[in-house]
Amino acid sequence: MTYDNVFAIVNCIGRIILTGLLIICVHYLRERMILVERVGAGLMGGTSFLTIAPILDVDKRGTPFDGWAALGLTIGCVLLLSGRLYRGWKHDLLNDEARSQAKDYLMSRGKL
Repeated sequence: MTYDNVFAIVNCIGRIILTGLLIICVHYLRERMILVERVGAGLMGGTSFLTIAPILDVDKRGTPFDGWAALGLTIGCVLLLSGRLYRGWKHDLLNDEARSQAKDYLMSRGKL
């Protein structure tokens, strides 16, 4: 076995695991994710599986998935991460607002 074969096997196993994790994530965490995250995870999971063909392209003739599968994976990753960042930012804003309202309420009651 050459180094390239080992790399291809490990890379393919990693892509299959990534696809499975994203399918599980979208299926079980659907209610917790916003639309951008779900679309990003779906695109990332689908195109992650399609990148296996270019990895296994032994004779280097090219496959139909060469360019756009990696592009779809990248766009899905960007969507997933940007949606997650937005959701975290919105959560922090709502926490700050609730903290401010609680402080105002307690001050009006003479508790602080």
